[in-house]
Amino acid sequence: MSPDTLPDAAAADAAESTDAAEPTDAAGAVVGVSAAPRSQRHGDVPPALELRDVHVSYGGMRALSGLSLVVPPGAVVALLGPNGAGKSTTLRTVSGLVRADRGSISVHGYRVERRAAHAIARLGVVHVPEGRGIFPSLSVQENLEMAAYSVDATVDPVDGATGIFPVLGSRLRQLAGSLSGVAPEEDVPRYNARSRAKR
Repeated sequence: MSPDTLPDAAAADAAESTDAAEPTDAAGAVVGVSAAPRSQRHGDVPPALELRDVHVSYGGMRALSGLSLVVPPGAVVALLGPNGAGKSTTLRTVSGLVRADRGSISVHGYRVERRAAHAIARLGVVHVPEGRGIFPSLSVQENLEMAAYSVDATVDPVDGATGIFPVLGSRLRQLAGSLSGVAPEEDVPRYNARSRAKR
């Protein structure tokens, strides 16, 4: 999502002073977005994603220590590393599922490190975790429609997905759990055991 197509709520928040009281949800998590620094709003287009000196811990164990990275607009980036290097923690922190101990995270120039996950999703950040995160008993179309709550009303998630993956268009009524490569829920432990045995 480009800065020009931010949802109305995000644009309204961006127009407010960063000194204004921040709205929170029932759990006390901050929602909405902070205004981008003026230099970024009136100068060059800010990065699609920027992390500066991000630190994350689980309990007393440090998972990320001083991570900084910049993803330019329109770039395709791969985050590579061995098990335990912090790849999943980085993605979970960017999408708001894990809170950073310190550091800053910006999406299109808007600070999000203190935002709730649903507010970050409205900026276009989508976290797709590994491991068949679908609803197997729903149709392909119903699974795609589940994304509608977090996108702009002018965006149709079904049209968007079938535009990128045309084969889905012919399978919209098919149960998602019956797609090739998707093990039925009850078969997942057996499937995982077979996968481990093949290693």
